[in-house]
Amino acid sequence: MSGLRNNSYAKKNDSRTAAFVGHYQLPVFFVLTFMWSWGVFFLIIRPLGWVETRQAQIMFAWGPLIGAAVVTAVSGGSLREWAAQIHPRNIAPRWYFIALITPLVLTDGSRILVWLTGAPVTVADITFLEFLSKFTITLVIAGSLEEFGWRGFAQPRIQERWSALTAAILIGVIWALWHFPLVYGGAGAGYDAGAFVGFLIGLPVFSVAMAWIYNSTKGGLLFVMLFHAMINAPSPLQIANSAPTWANTVGGLGQLVLLLMVPLILFLYYGRNYLAASHPHPPIPGRRP
Repeated sequence: MSGLRNNSYAKKNDSRTAAFVGHYQLPVFFVLTFMWSWGVFFLIIRPLGWVETRQAQIMFAWGPLIGAAVVTAVSGGSLREWAAQIHPRNIAPRWYFIALITPLVLTDGSRILVWLTGAPVTVADITFLEFLSKFTITLVIAGSLEEFGWRGFAQPRIQERWSALTAAILIGVIWALWHFPLVYGGAGAGYDAGAFVGFLIGLPVFSVAMAWIYNSTKGGLLFVMLFHAMINAPSPLQIANSAPTWANTVGGLGQLVLLLMVPLILFLYYGRNYLAASHPHPPIPGRRP
């Protein structure tokens, strides 16, 4: 009898947990995401001196993936349907091009502007194999896996209640804050303290562009993963050391203008509801019916 009572009590607690997680999916997702990533940083990466190594980025990056998987499973959702978002679903091939080129426009467009003003711009000192290695690592085991959480889980849930634009900006700000230990915990992953301001400006803009791609491809997670991998890949262009001092100022201002133009253009063309002509299908992949 005692075993039956314990089993009944365990099932009751499990059902309560599932109900709680199901009701508060987004807050629980964000809490688990930060707990994993910040916990890994302060309990493993920092003590072992891995702050400036690839381990810092790889292990840290798994937080959103793990948070989304746990919430989906515990709330009774379909992990298979949630993970299946990575399948392209017969989306037009142009979206592969868009996913790969848009990040380059956002990150290197300002350098092209500097070149047009007459200042020297050079090709970065990096081989194609080095570029491809960083891109592939990000796509397969590192930063791109974040998109299972940020876009594949949070974006459709938030935009169901508010607009896609609001969802994207909110996720972008949280995404920037999530990077906090890597920036102020010891210049991790090549970042310095000043990079955090750039995150607070740039990541919400990237998030808006990724929401546009995610919704336009009906929840095509692969396309935003490609976008993310391209962001993390080394920049192919750089302002030459021999360039006049004003070139960096022009580059900085040009970068800011490009970043501000993206959400404005998408908002004016598509409206704020989905930032696209379509939306994920199903509206919230993996959610329990």
